[in-house]
Amino acid sequence: MHPMNPEHLQLLDALNQVKWYHDGTLTYRRSCAHGICGSDAMCINGRNRLACKVLVKDIGSGKITVEPIMGMRVCKLSPL
Repeated sequence: MHPMNPEHLQLLDALNQVKWYHDGTLTYRRSCAHGICGSDAMCINGRNRLACKVLVKDIGSGKITVEPIMGMRVCKLSPL
């Protein structure tokens, strides 16, 4: 799935893989991918975290739930 070692796969990398190869409608915010800007903050399995700092292996096995952080809303744009 990813050319990197799966031991070092960040959740942001996994989200990119889903967007690029499985579902192009998936959208999320990200910028620096180094944990500096905070733009990829999201609620990951019930905890507010940065997707670029969370390793997939540390989330645990099973389903991964990704939601907007509290106070932020999902914006859906209609096609032109």
